[in-house]
Amino acid sequence: MKKLTLSFILLSLVFTAGCNNAIVSPIWELPDPTLPHIAINRVDPQWGTAVVYNPEYCEKLGEACGFFRLQAFAHERLSHVLMPEPDDYSFLQEKRADCYAAQYGRANETAAAVAFLLDESQHEGIPINGDPTARAENIRNCAIENNRWVG
Repeated sequence: MKKLTLSFILLSLVFTAGCNNAIVSPIWELPDPTLPHIAINRVDPQWGTAVVYNPEYCEKLGEACGFFRLQAFAHERLSHVLMPEPDDYSFLQEKRADCYAAQYGRANETAAAVAFLLDESQHEGIPINGDPTARAENIRNCAIENNRWVG
């Protein structure tokens, strides 16, 4: 019986390992209306890593805010050294974090983030790291590769 149970568990892990439909969310999020970014990671010695986000920017961004909060969280999930400012991450780290969020986030939030990045009229007053068009293309491509694109 133990052998059968162990076999079932191992098979379950094998079959679910390739599943791309999992949705990941930051565990700990804190709003901060004074934050000069959409979302960043902060480490608290007692609580661990939290995603801090600006609720005023998020109100303007709508569904896209969920993507950017998950993108900030992705830096920790990808074992990047957490930087004090979003601009401090390398191009490759940002690209990987964007792809992580496209793969594991909600498809509607990913599509909303791509639409936001491509619509320059929405950028006023909202800080964007990197080239918005290049980021949008990367995010869309990652979502398509992982069967997560709905746009």
